[in-house]
Amino acid sequence: MSSVKAARQGDSQAIAEVLNYLMKIENIAVKKAYIQNNYLNLTLEAAQFPISDSSIKRIYDAIKKINIKYIQNWVLIKVLKKLQMLHY
Repeated sequence: MSSVKAARQGDSQAIAEVLNYLMKIENIAVKKAYIQNNYLNLTLEAAQFPISDSSIKRIYDAIKKINIKYIQNWVLIKVLKKLQMLHY
């Protein structure tokens, strides 16, 4: 089964894989995805914090495009700032 088909069926790992692929250009990574009580919960890591409105819209559009079964309520998102190592 393809990742997109698995994501549509509610497979958390497949949802993360598909969203990571779609959001790569935004420099946003899905670290955790799971469905609980018909909510899709995402933990994201982003180099830029806070995430821009246009990036949030792209995440929303990507989730709509996947058309995940069992999602009847909106998405809960937790964002972590990606720490960058500075070398002196």
